Amino acid sequence: MIVLGESVVGVIVGLSASAEHGTLGGSGIALGVLGLAIGFALWWIYFDFVARRAPRPTFLAALLWVYLHMAVMIAITMVGAGVAVAIADSAAGGLTAPARYLLVGGVAVGLLSVAALQLTLAREADEPTHRRFSPGLKSGVAVVLAVLGALDLGWSTAALLVVPLCGLALPMAYGAYVWFTQDLPAERVPPRG
Repeated sequence: MIVLGESVVGVIVGLSASAEHGTLGGSGIALGVLGLAIGFALWWIYFDFVARRAPRPTFLAALLWVYLHMAVMIAITMVGAGVAVAIADSAAGGLTAPARYLLVGGVAVGLLSVAALQLTLAREADEPTHRRFSPGLKSGVAVVLAVLGALDLGWSTAALLVVPLCGLALPMAYGAYVWFTQDLPAERVPPRG
């Protein structure tokens, strides 16, 4: 949860840079909201697919589980820094390559780390996510975002924030779908009334 604060701090730092340049307005606030949405989306994906689940009972799975969590934390910190730099760059008049690399790279590393974490988990019999499709979806989105982010497409700050958010929406939608359409065993269904 502390690392989630990095995304919030990143938005605040970026917006304060906008205020210093006298460009803080509705568009700056909208960029801040998009930056927060990216940080919250990464956490949503983590909690939907990894949280509350133990690693498989092997030494290697437990070791990977620990170190992959560090990679997730680093990725979210990268995203917070990327959002701060992107918003500050926008206020200064132009988006720089380091902002693009930090933000899109952080999202890609985060998705790849969560996908790898899923492979270390002990799966319950009633796990609704697909063993291969779920990590594959996150990995595929990460690769597409990394390739797009590496290209200098004349990104605007809004586009730099919207594109990763749209990519993050895919695993979020998959998670919502599998969790809300799963068949619950009779003993787990809450009584009505």
